[in-house]
Amino acid sequence: MKLYSKYLIVCIAVFSFSILMPYFYALIFVKNTDKDFIYYSEIIDDFAIRTYTADRNNIYKDKAGNIYSEQEFKQLLPQIYARDLSLNNKYTEIINNKIVSAEDMIKYNFYLSTEPDKINEENIRIKLTPVFESQSGSASLSMPVDLARIGENITFINARTNKVDTEKSKMFTSELLNNGFVFPVKIFGANPDVRKSFDAGVFLLDSNNQLFNLKMVENKPVVEKYKADFNNEEIALIFIKENQYATFYGFVISKAGNIYLINRNSTVNKFLIEDYNPYKDGLRININPLHTLINVTKETEQTSYLFYNNQLIKSYTLEIIPTLSGARLSLYNILFPFSIFGNIYTAAEYLKVEITTNIPASLIFIIILIIIYFIICRYFKSISKTTIIDMVVIALTGIYGFTALLLLQNYKKDTLWE
Repeated sequence: MKLYSKYLIVCIAVFSFSILMPYFYALIFVKNTDKDFIYYSEIIDDFAIRTYTADRNNIYKDKAGNIYSEQEFKQLLPQIYARDLSLNNKYTEIINNKIVSAEDMIKYNFYLSTEPDKINEENIRIKLTPVFESQSGSASLSMPVDLARIGENITFINARTNKVDTEKSKMFTSELLNNGFVFPVKIFGANPDVRKSFDAGVFLLDSNNQLFNLKMVENKPVVEKYKADFNNEEIALIFIKENQYATFYGFVISKAGNIYLINRNSTVNKFLIEDYNPYKDGLRININPLHTLINVTKETEQTSYLFYNNQLIKSYTLEIIPTLSGARLSLYNILFPFSIFGNIYTAAEYLKVEITTNIPASLIFIIILIIIYFIICRYFKSISKTTIIDMVVIALTGIYGFTALLLLQNYKKDTLWE
């Protein structure tokens, strides 16, 4: 029984180490590519790039490779650094034949972003959301006492008593049905944050792939049907972020990777970009008085798409140096015969196992570990009938089994002090 307990602990340790050891190795040695970013400059009529080196220094350059100082780089991007340039009296109001004051540049400069985790959360999301009073007349909103459960209908549940408000539920459900909504709801999006001056309401996609906006005005439902053609695409995310100066509420992302901006005038604009996978790629959108820039970040590259009046003008792709490369990657493949990655959002990829790409070198390292383990056991006079089993475990699991068995080794105290 003691033997079984030992190897059960070893199995648990091997599983844990195969997740944690590669993770902490990457945490120490991986280059932070999140700071690599592509902008567009109307000043030079080209893309401007900020990259982050392995020794944690910024490099500022343009597409042609010209290097700039930090201050020079800021002057190329008034839409990003309007506040700093204005404070230093270096802001230029005439940009690309447009007159844009520093105040307007700051006020009408908007950022929207999402990551794969945000998309994947939809698979495990609880279908509850607060429905705020849309026009509260104050700088921030108050959290309502009830939450709307959205699915086969709209059901309001009092968060304090856990009782259903039947009358309110029926009123909101009926208003949606009267405006052509078809239950059940496929997906919905809302912003539950109270730190905003108004609420855009809840955006719902019905069974016919029609987009609706549901608001509460003076405790009564107000429904708008949007002019949106999603071409029967499956929708992955509806993201809402209110801003009193913006002409939009947020965006819709389809599973195919198409992006739709939700406008305030009950329409949507589709942005045509290539090769965006919402389940794997990062997305950043910058909408400012000069242009719209959409950045898609993949594991090995970042692509920036420039839009004027919703029309794609040009794009640029920046190669990202692999997070592990050169000697660090070689060492990684030698140390870790396999790695386990977890994904709590999608059952199909709950556990993903990656095998080393340098099997011969990894095998040599495992043989060395077996020899070291045998020497340690002999030195501490702990060789037993299970030592052969231990070495088989190391042969199969490498450094993970080696570490686990060393931690469980029965060292003799008198030997340690000899």
